[in-house]
Amino acid sequence: MKKIKNNMNLFHSALDNKKIVKKVRASTLASYRWCSIKAWLQASGLEIPRNDNLSEGSIIHNNIAKARMMSPQEKKFNDIIKSYKAEGVISRPWLDGETSIVADGEITTHGYDDIKVDNKNRVTLIEYKTKAGWGIQATDFMPAQFQTQLYCWIMEPFLLMHGYRWKGAWLVYLKRGKDADGNVIYHPIGESAITDYNALKVEADIRKIFKEWDDASRAKTDEERRRILVPPRRWKCGICLRYSPEIYAKCPYQQGVRESV
Repeated sequence: MKKIKNNMNLFHSALDNKKIVKKVRASTLASYRWCSIKAWLQASGLEIPRNDNLSEGSIIHNNIAKARMMSPQEKKFNDIIKSYKAEGVISRPWLDGETSIVADGEITTHGYDDIKVDNKNRVTLIEYKTKAGWGIQATDFMPAQFQTQLYCWIMEPFLLMHGYRWKGAWLVYLKRGKDADGNVIYHPIGESAITDYNALKVEADIRKIFKEWDDASRAKTDEERRRILVPPRRWKCGICLRYSPEIYAKCPYQQGVRESV
């Protein structure tokens, strides 16, 4: 057994490489699949102003709670998960891979949008994603898929302790719109089954991301960081400049000459 080190640490902060990041949200970690640099900066603590869309998850969750009654099995499971929440979040320790007895940090989530539980204690996770348009691209699917897999990974130990197991997960896409009175409404677009959840694969992906972020945070120059971080697509940079100028201003690819990617 190797000596315990860096208790409750994940990676060095991008904003101050003398500081250590100890917690990261699953949604932020999953956004690596959209832009590794934006996720790295947000995970390091760079705050960006909230917009109306960021509260949609809570609105949808509340609407679902009002729209249907949970079965007895689902209510029981929901109560079990709630019992493990602290300050509104549920978390799973992240191990450094060198010791089996200490956590180096936590990956957290506020929870799921909806669940289904059958009479064999098999749980299906359901996550809702909203869009302004009708189309679903790979750039929409990949972060959502990873986020759903992270949710499964975070909650899996609690399932197993109480005799449950994952049956699968569904991503349900909704288009935002407004009714005649100006109220926000959602139209179904489609759904995707997530059938490839594998805890070891998720852990390997997390480990790779944290190493990339830690190496980038320790780098001395933006030139070094550009050799470490996965570069963004140029069209994503325009979206970032418009909606997240705080991120854009600190992006290593916006410092000096940016190569076409």
